[in-house]
Amino acid sequence: MKNDINMLSEHIMDLDNLKIEYNPKVIESLKEIREWSMEYVSEQFNAGLSLEDATKKLSTELNKNYPNLTDETIYNIFIYVHFYLCR
Repeated sequence: MKNDINMLSEHIMDLDNLKIEYNPKVIESLKEIREWSMEYVSEQFNAGLSLEDATKKLSTELNKNYPNLTDETIYNIFIYVHFYLCR
């Protein structure tokens, strides 16, 4: 399923309105990772870290908790987090 998550990550910004058919379990897993990432960075930011430092810590945590995520998937998660936190 992790490879499926990596393949789906290019759609991370629009998981709620996908125009493609995809395994619902994979979609839910990526949504959980996405939401966990948002919460993690928000907590770090609220604790006084810069967005850049909070994102660096997120990278470490994602690699530790989800070791099968590709660099591209982690990058897509960063884009999502920055987009929503900087609005």
